[in-house]
Amino acid sequence: MLQERNLIHRINSTGYAGCCDEFTTSIAPAILLRLTLIYHGAQSHLPSAADAILYVYTYSPRYPRAGTSLHNSPEIQNMYSLSLPVSAIRTKIRQEFERHRYVNQLPVVDVLLFQSHSEYQEMLNYWKQLSHVMKYFRVEEDPTAKLPKNFMSRFLEGRN
Repeated sequence: MLQERNLIHRINSTGYAGCCDEFTTSIAPAILLRLTLIYHGAQSHLPSAADAILYVYTYSPRYPRAGTSLHNSPEIQNMYSLSLPVSAIRTKIRQEFERHRYVNQLPVVDVLLFQSHSEYQEMLNYWKQLSHVMKYFRVEEDPTAKLPKNFMSRFLEGRN
């Protein structure tokens, strides 16, 4: 335990803390996990940024747990009167985490943590409008969606 505290102090003095006061309670456990794996020679099995973010959300008192955002999916569906099933909302939340799976720079992970926490709070405080929520479910974002090929069909659908 004393070695972990010294390691947290060394990590905190390296500059990764940035402007985040809760650094030692948020990202430090993920850094310790990563450094422990490096020390034991398991560089090929390093956790990704998405794993680190889920780890921090699960064990940090400052940020909501990842399970909390998934469990609040029915509440989000009711608040915004979404015609989407709860499973689609949960899948989209997980996809947003997975989108940043291969980010390895710790300051970037810290910024992603802050942004995801602020998005979550804005959604639960009802500061977002329906159009802001529905931007995550656009048809254009779906890679299997086919765009119209000719000008007239694009024009009739409202696309330029």
